[in-house]
Amino acid sequence: IHEGVVLGPIVAGRGPPDRRERATMAVLRDDASLRPGGWFVRGTGLRIGGAAVVVGGAILLSSYLIGFRPRTYSVGDEALLEIYTLQAVHGRLQVGAYSRFGWNHPGPAWFYAFAPGYVVSDYREGSLFATTLVMNLASVIALLWLLRRSSGPAALTAAVFWIGWYYFRRGEPVGWDFGDLLASSWNPHAPMLPLMLLIGLTAAVMMGRIALLPAVVGLASLVAQAHVGLVPVSVCLAGTACVVGAAVRLAPEGHAPVTRGPVRRVARAIDAVALAYGVLFLWIFVVGGFDTRIGPLSITVNSWRHLAQVLVILVVLRHVVDRRHPVIRRLWARRPDWFGIRTPARDRRAIWRALAWSAAVGLLFWILPLIQELTASGQGNLSRILEFAGGSNTRNVTSGLAAFTMYLIGPLRSGFSVAAGGRVVTGADLSWPVCAAAAIELALLTAVLAWALEKRKGFPAALCLASLAASLTALLSLLHVQGDLYDHIAFWVSAVGTMNLIAISVGVWTWMSDRWRIRIAVPAAWSTGLAVALIVGLAVFGATHLLEGHQQARFSDQIADVRTLSDEVRAQLAKRGLAGRPLRINLTQPAWSVGAGVILELYKAGVPVSVTGDVGFVYGPALAPTGREVAELLIAERPPQELLTGPPAFEFVGASRDVSIYVRALRPNAAALASSHTAAQCPAATSLSGRRSNDASSYSTRSRRPVTSRRGIAVSSARV
Repeated sequence: IHEGVVLGPIVAGRGPPDRRERATMAVLRDDASLRPGGWFVRGTGLRIGGAAVVVGGAILLSSYLIGFRPRTYSVGDEALLEIYTLQAVHGRLQVGAYSRFGWNHPGPAWFYAFAPGYVVSDYREGSLFATTLVMNLASVIALLWLLRRSSGPAALTAAVFWIGWYYFRRGEPVGWDFGDLLASSWNPHAPMLPLMLLIGLTAAVMMGRIALLPAVVGLASLVAQAHVGLVPVSVCLAGTACVVGAAVRLAPEGHAPVTRGPVRRVARAIDAVALAYGVLFLWIFVVGGFDTRIGPLSITVNSWRHLAQVLVILVVLRHVVDRRHPVIRRLWARRPDWFGIRTPARDRRAIWRALAWSAAVGLLFWILPLIQELTASGQGNLSRILEFAGGSNTRNVTSGLAAFTMYLIGPLRSGFSVAAGGRVVTGADLSWPVCAAAAIELALLTAVLAWALEKRKGFPAALCLASLAASLTALLSLLHVQGDLYDHIAFWVSAVGTMNLIAISVGVWTWMSDRWRIRIAVPAAWSTGLAVALIVGLAVFGATHLLEGHQQARFSDQIADVRTLSDEVRAQLAKRGLAGRPLRINLTQPAWSVGAGVILELYKAGVPVSVTGDVGFVYGPALAPTGREVAELLIAERPPQELLTGPPAFEFVGASRDVSIYVRALRPNAAALASSHTAAQCPAATSLSGRRSNDASSYSTRSRRPVTSRRGIAVSSARV
């Protein structure tokens, strides 16, 4: 190749830079999809729709195969996930998973994703694991494909290495393993790989691939609805993709030189005031409010909303006073050079089309939470979340900083393990060597971003910018966690840290190629083979752990309690003539894990149930008491004696090691009531009772494989 020598995977040349670049491109065989209007734009919707159909088919097939496995019991959080999925099957679910603060997470998208496989598998818990595994594998495939198309085999190789480094490591012998993480349907675990894909898609949209914006909005909605802690980073990534992608797409083919014009003194004064308010705004977000005195003046700063309003007013006033801002005008005029992209002409039609599809996708994901917000008898769930977020509860800054640094560099630490919710991160966990390592990682990411922007390295710059935005948003989120900061709340930051490592590796690889005038070209066949090996390895790793259930041995005693108590309760209810009648279940906190498994078995059997007591709120509005209940079950570890002897008195039903169950009639003629309330009270009765409750004896004798909940801890430490 003209004054260049091909040395296997290395291409070196002594010719002019343009000739070396042409020689390198000939070896790398850059795809035409990198050009505007290429692969990412033409037929993007059809490709995304086709991929969704393939993923849906894989979910249904894997769930159907799960249906041939022995039936299992579940306890604790996993039982609650099944109850929420059953509500989604019958279209009654409008909110997300429960929170220990009394509200629910933003939306039910994950449970509606679980619903088809759950039905196909004959309502088996394993289908939730299979659905999560398929969605995670699809996220990995999409991310690898995106990196290969956007930045070539080098980015693909870096992603294969760091994703494999993250998952293929030793876990706990009994309990959580990284193979279990691949198939974990628990809402703090399930959205981690989709979050990594979201960062990659955001980078692609920022390069001008505006046709991918609906996919970004949909994926951001899915991630945000899983856990409220992921809402800020999802909103940040979706907003960044929308603003930067549209700005780059609207960039003209060339731009006129920017001259420095005069700036009025009033504008400079407004700039100074806005800068002061901006510093106070950041201070409140990072540290919190403060009170101080300057002479006779007392100054109190504790409202970020007021500061935000003042900043908006100052920005508008600044724009009115002088529109020729020397910095903003220069940046806006040079936006075609942000990522080294040249858009041939303005394409407003493509932008409006992408925005319209994005709005439709967003409405599809958020229509049910909005309906619940508007039709709730009291305060809606979204309003309660916003009220909680704006509250003045205690925030521990040192705990948030410790959790952020610990999990940002988690993939690089030798003792890194899966967070299961049993550990509280405190200020004592703050390690300065870990803080220094996290600071170095962010500094490297920033340096690579600055270099890539200067050298117009498109995708490395966009990927670094998306990763840096996600990292800073994660830091702000964890600094504002209210209450105890459990490890599972911050565990998703490790996914952001993995994307940081991928972005840094791609940038360093590109820098080495330019700095030493040598192009290290990984053959496409090598990188593709590594990617296929990674996908197959993850599939086998996750499927093996799904079938073996490594974490199930931890709660085998509780599973045995559920098996014993659920069969005894069904038999006693049938003996008292209460089979199929609406029940109110009073569940106390010490018995919540076993009680959740018993409630699930009753719900599957078609019994209309409502839940009250210490932890009744975790079952959602669909299982709230209605006043139609004819009997009450008390599930408690040590029930108070005055409750058992009070009128009407409870009758003993059954007991296991630590949990006892009692029943009493709420109406004198409860046993003689007609069963007309059954179908209206519990839709599960109409579809599940014929399959399960009509033959209770055969149902109780089926072999089951124990499936555990996520943690055997009190619900007060369950999740945010």
